[in-house]
Amino acid sequence: MMRKTFFILLVSSVVFSQMLKPTFSEIIPNLSDGLATNAIVQMAISSDSTKLWLGTTGGISFVNLKDESLPVYSLDVGRGGITAIATRDSMIFFATAIDSATALGNFPAGVGLYYSGDDGDTWSFFPQPVDLFDSQLPIFDSVEVANLDNGLIFRQIVDSDTLTRISYEGVGFFHKPLHTQIGNITYDIVLTQSRIWIAAFYGGIKWANLSDLPDTLIWHWAVLPTDDQRNVDPDQMTDYLSDWENNLNQRGFSVTAWNNWIWCGTAGGVNMCWEGIEKWVKHSSITNRLAGDFVVALGFDENSLRLYAACKPTDQTQRTALAMIDGFFGTDDSMQDLTWTMTRDGTWGYNFIFSEDAVYAPSSEGLLKSNDGQFWAPFSPISDCQTGEMLFAEDVHSAARDHQNRIWVGTTDGLAWSEDEINWNIVRKFVSNAESGEPAIYAYPNPFSPTHQNQSEGDGFVRIQYNLAQPAEIRLEIYDFAMEKVWESENFRNFSGDYSETWNGRNFRGEHVANGVYFCKLSRSNLSPDSGNWTADWCKILVVK
Repeated sequence: MMRKTFFILLVSSVVFSQMLKPTFSEIIPNLSDGLATNAIVQMAISSDSTKLWLGTTGGISFVNLKDESLPVYSLDVGRGGITAIATRDSMIFFATAIDSATALGNFPAGVGLYYSGDDGDTWSFFPQPVDLFDSQLPIFDSVEVANLDNGLIFRQIVDSDTLTRISYEGVGFFHKPLHTQIGNITYDIVLTQSRIWIAAFYGGIKWANLSDLPDTLIWHWAVLPTDDQRNVDPDQMTDYLSDWENNLNQRGFSVTAWNNWIWCGTAGGVNMCWEGIEKWVKHSSITNRLAGDFVVALGFDENSLRLYAACKPTDQTQRTALAMIDGFFGTDDSMQDLTWTMTRDGTWGYNFIFSEDAVYAPSSEGLLKSNDGQFWAPFSPISDCQTGEMLFAEDVHSAARDHQNRIWVGTTDGLAWSEDEINWNIVRKFVSNAESGEPAIYAYPNPFSPTHQNQSEGDGFVRIQYNLAQPAEIRLEIYDFAMEKVWESENFRNFSGDYSETWNGRNFRGEHVANGVYFCKLSRSNLSPDSGNWTADWCKILVVK
């Protein structure tokens, strides 16, 4: 996702469903303990508040919120990293993406959507939606025609490109078909009472009826305004061209909903409509003072009736910022003329979550909180209240609040939760040194880049993992290849268990060490009064800046 992660067409009188009907396949997953990976980019609370679903770069995980110990599990379902999650009732959807090798290099590609209607016990897979190829449309009298969902689909050549002509009740328009999963990645999902909406890059904004489930999803393109339009009226679309390749506003990145309102963020602004009518109105930087037209996240606060957007610029006149708007309820004309307020300049936002009296934004500056939507304050760096270990991540990619008002944050360095927003507990995937066959100590990540990995407050950190059978004094020493000591630190651990010590890749003078192999010596001394014995274990760390 690009940074956002690793990160469809119906109108009242025009229907376009020239999408493949995916084959239904049931998956019964296996359950394993712990996170799939430490990089958690998506979160969603189940409707019954029993599970917190976690989308990681290595698969799907969840927290059992019914258990007071809050255990974490992973499911072996889904190919690729998770790019979007949504829940409603007992339904869960998540989308995945992979890197795909092509003749021009590696490019991200959407894999598809995974669906469960029984709270995660069984799953179905639906491939990433694409348009039909010419050969998949029936041919009559040398003109390709298909009766699909009450719409007549005609194929013809226009300006040397193959376009799809959609005609219904005398209204017609052109659509440039999308046949590839390359760049066609689902970045957001929202579930209304009757539909699933998705936002994809080249795939645009699409929707399908939930009543199609469980054995199929028939996708429809949303008819959004072109880059030079402010709105779209489905009854006046004679010369309309749906063209994801040349219209930034037809490339989707975010979608949210409340009641029957639908909002979608694209590379060309924020689009809004009433579900079932779909007379889309577009807001942009030029017409509505949106901070930036590249809208990577949207969130609607039911308490304040405000819409929030995380924006990126598409030209030098725009800003990377958080923005908000209210007062949009009314006629199409009144919605068209509303003005956005930029509330946090320079911040890349990933999502928004809400409580009764506050809004939270996972962002490039960590987790932000605001009581009024205009003034934002960052949380302090997160450390575990029991072990003191830090969460090494400048970006917070995801967040959620559960039914007991615990706040959860997901980063590239693990999961953290707090009941009071002050004292935190950190959950991280690692292999315990106490397990049979594991070394006494090991370092990760290894190789280690102090300028790129586990960044926090200007430094990067490598962890040296170990296990204590009893309390101990700890000494960490780092030696270069000539066995000259470059770093030393000491610590006390008052309880048995799994721990890690950290090194920021600097020497005693505070300088980054040179690239190469370094030797790590971890010594521990039993804290009992009659013990003065030290035991030491060694491992190697490869530093590559």
